[in-house]
Amino acid sequence: MPDHDKTTFGMPVKDGVAAGGFVFTRALGLPGEVQPPNLTPDLETGVGGWTDGELMRAIREGVGKDGHALFPMMPYTSLRAMSDEDLRSLIVYLRALPPVKHQTQKTDLDFPVSVFIRAVPAPVTEPVNAPDPADSVAYGGYLVGLAQCKGCHTAMDGRGQSLAGREFAGGREFPLSWDDGKIGPRVVTANITTDPETGYFGHSSKEDWIARVRAYAKLENARPTTALANNTLMPWVEFSGLTDQDLGAIYDYMRTVPPIHNVVASFPDAG
Repeated sequence: MPDHDKTTFGMPVKDGVAAGGFVFTRALGLPGEVQPPNLTPDLETGVGGWTDGELMRAIREGVGKDGHALFPMMPYTSLRAMSDEDLRSLIVYLRALPPVKHQTQKTDLDFPVSVFIRAVPAPVTEPVNAPDPADSVAYGGYLVGLAQCKGCHTAMDGRGQSLAGREFAGGREFPLSWDDGKIGPRVVTANITTDPETGYFGHSSKEDWIARVRAYAKLENARPTTALANNTLMPWVEFSGLTDQDLGAIYDYMRTVPPIHNVVASFPDAG
């Protein structure tokens, strides 16, 4: 999901806060202004007054409490695949967060996007089950889908659509922002296909992958600062909370991704 913490786009997420995030503006290429809402159980400014059903509908179907279509920066089109059990667990987690009183601004979208997005939400009409974790590839694909790996690691065309045939090959450019809202340097997502020269999963072992993610676990409560131009958007610290079985399943699935040769300069504006 988009960052619901009060932090600069591209900078590390502050711990223990989900009270409303950075405002994504037109300067960042959006058709309007979007601020992730307060997800804490505060009754006035958060989701404390939402029912479980209303939260489920927002997360998987893209419909807000008042019935409006959510801007699909909230990746409900992918979260539709979240199992009923995982969705219930997520809602239990949100209910357990400490309430924070923080009023966020309403999303303000430009025409005609404000009209087009009304056609994006769709109901989930059947029970949804996660694949059996014993099927490592299928379960890994489930996790990769929920994590939006393909969306971030696939280059986009001029209309903001992912390039067909370039899935997971990297090259999607994200503009970062300074604290004052001005646009700063860019970060470009890595090639994570199985290409042996340019793709991460083409030259890394399962042990390498798990060790790399695990290295970030110690940073959960002490995240270092870095120059914005060298900042990755990859949520390493969040991934470090996954089990070895989950990380191994992600690796097993990614090893089925076709190789695409694509050299990526991830930090083109770094000094």
